[in-house]
Amino acid sequence: MPQWNGLLPRLNALDKLLNDVQWKERFLAVCVTDREDHAILDRFACDKLRGLRWEAVSQFCSQVLPIHKLLRAAWDGKKFGSKDDDKVQRKPFLVQETALATIKSLNALMASDFDWATVHVICALTAEADAVGKWAEDCPCHSSLDAERALVAAAPRARKRARERRVPERIAAASCCLRGCRAPELATGAAMTLQSRLMRSQRGEIMDAVAKAPDNQKNDILSTWNAGRAKLWRILIATYEHFSTVILL
Repeated sequence: MPQWNGLLPRLNALDKLLNDVQWKERFLAVCVTDREDHAILDRFACDKLRGLRWEAVSQFCSQVLPIHKLLRAAWDGKKFGSKDDDKVQRKPFLVQETALATIKSLNALMASDFDWATVHVICALTAEADAVGKWAEDCPCHSSLDAERALVAAAPRARKRARERRVPERIAAASCCLRGCRAPELATGAAMTLQSRLMRSQRGEIMDAVAKAPDNQKNDILSTWNAGRAKLWRILIATYEHFSTVILL
């Protein structure tokens, strides 16, 4: 991912804004003027970006992506870094020299359609990479519950159906003695079919995000997305061939 080195410092800055108590308080006090947005962002909580491992980065991105429009609309670097009296916050906010670089990174992130399109790609690839694993951990006799939902969660209708699932069915699926016994379905290619459905369902959202990026950067995002999907698909093919051999034996 060629844009990785530029994106990571900006994600670290966003982590600072959302998880540092004084920074978040400052942001809500001087930047967020809409009452509904203020309430949403005040309640919002996300994991800290501990280290730069893919798991930590992808989890952080998946948590902040749903509110990125609110963040971008509210952020004002000049207001955030300006000197105010103590009435704005319970404690005065002192902008030190070391904080200026963080504010600069936040300015760049909030203004960059390219960076947020990259965040979309990170979330999509992570969901696709996790999907088969989550599905395989469930059981074949309750595939209409959480197992299949994990693969089609990007579809609005699937989300609506998921909310309508009955609790007794979930309990039965959780205690099923066949949990994790999906070798026959893997061998017949069922996982590939469901994975393909998930990939198709996410394409529209990715293309919408890419369309907002500058023209000279769209190819970089699409090539990253396609390369990640190609690697994932090769892994699935290898898994499918392995289980096909096991069943034949």
